[in-house]
Amino acid sequence: MNTWNDIVKVALIGSERGQLSEGTKIQLQKLGIDTNSDSAEIVLKASVLWSKMKHAGYQPVKNTSVLFDPAPKETQTICSLKSVKHLMQILSGSYKDALPEFLQLLAEKGQRLPEEVLPDVLEMAKNKQKQWDLLRDIIGERGEWLVSQNPEWQYIILDTDLQNWETGTKQERLALLRYWRKKAPEQALGLLQNTWKYENINDKLDFLKILQINLSINDELFLEKSLDAKRKEERKLAAKLLSKLPDSQLILRMYNRIAPLLTIQNKKLQIILPNEINQVTQRDGIDIQSQWIRGGVKASRLGQMLAVIPPPLLVDHFNEPPKKILELYWQSDWRELLFQATLEATAIHNNELWTDAIFTFWVEKAKNEDLSDFININPLLENISENLFNKVAMMGLSNTNGLLEEGHPIVHLLKLGSHRWQPQLTNLFIVGLQGWMDNAQSYWAGWHYKGILKKAAYHSDPMFYHQFERGWPREKRIWGTWEKEIEGFLNILRFRKAMMEA
Repeated sequence: MNTWNDIVKVALIGSERGQLSEGTKIQLQKLGIDTNSDSAEIVLKASVLWSKMKHAGYQPVKNTSVLFDPAPKETQTICSLKSVKHLMQILSGSYKDALPEFLQLLAEKGQRLPEEVLPDVLEMAKNKQKQWDLLRDIIGERGEWLVSQNPEWQYIILDTDLQNWETGTKQERLALLRYWRKKAPEQALGLLQNTWKYENINDKLDFLKILQINLSINDELFLEKSLDAKRKEERKLAAKLLSKLPDSQLILRMYNRIAPLLTIQNKKLQIILPNEINQVTQRDGIDIQSQWIRGGVKASRLGQMLAVIPPPLLVDHFNEPPKKILELYWQSDWRELLFQATLEATAIHNNELWTDAIFTFWVEKAKNEDLSDFININPLLENISENLFNKVAMMGLSNTNGLLEEGHPIVHLLKLGSHRWQPQLTNLFIVGLQGWMDNAQSYWAGWHYKGILKKAAYHSDPMFYHQFERGWPREKRIWGTWEKEIEGFLNILRFRKAMMEA
């Protein structure tokens, strides 16, 4: 029995009925307790002393875990002290939206991030796939060492050995599939085919999403099999992927269904809403219960079908150019449904000709009508090219004498777009705002332009900073209601200019 248990036992039963063992007395004598005194006094002093000793310290457990080897020495040049200072300002939140640009500049220069910021940057980038390839080139040896020890950071994948597919964690497998999907798409598909029947539904859905990378007709057979899967989630996602392939059998089946429903008679669009939707059509992703857009269930079914048809097929079907087809839609009682469905299809198939036609048509109609609640342009913004973004935005800004209304399509475009602004676009926007401020009758109008200013600050060319800082009516009374936003715009441009130069 150990010393503490012996003391507790005697304390519980009493010193009259029990006595401390000789071994315990020897241990207590070593600690300075007189064991020749009254038994109760000995137990009391021993209890106090032993209790204090238990709180004061303990024998540490021996570490038997395997330690990682230290990180290898760095071979890549670290960014300059000025750049480190800029990065710390970004990470502190002062200019957080400048992080993607900073990482891009660092990659272009072949430099690496400082070690002390690696955990923060790796954590921030977990849900930002566009930054993963950049990070792979700028984290250095220490970054690779850190990534190997944290499963949540293995999205960046550094070990690309295909042998890891069946044994890796989910994060490692997702990263491995993503890497090989970019490098060798068919080889990545082979990985999935080998283990597909053993995967659980959640993993299947995550893997299918990665097939969007370099999606091609070579994936059709695999995806067609998923249209017959037991789980609705898998069937729906497979149909969505097949709808992105203009030459797929799903697209052909959908076109054959919709062709008789849309015809031109007497120069007007004639529409027949679909009645019954059979099992084969539902297999291709048509949800018979969905209220896809205003107009009822039948209209929703028509919209779902039209939303996957590649726009060039419409040109062949109607034998009319995009502008004429859009005009036919505009004159229809179902124009909102037709426009939204065609916009969705244009986004899915990333058709720049139709993107240009839709935006141009929309801007023209917005001159005379309020289209703020007409259609949702967000899907188009994901694929619109930089040149087209600038072209359409400049066209919209050139066609107005004052500020655009908050619901104007160009306001949506400027607020939500992520493209770089060409200097001509920034200048057109600023000159228009300055002109309005010079002649403004109301100080409370134009609040929606303040959000656009911040977007412009991060997407305009900062090397034109000195040009953009001139011409503001700082002496006018309206300046007080705009000073914070305009100075913020100029400060961001100034910071980005210094960041680029460093």
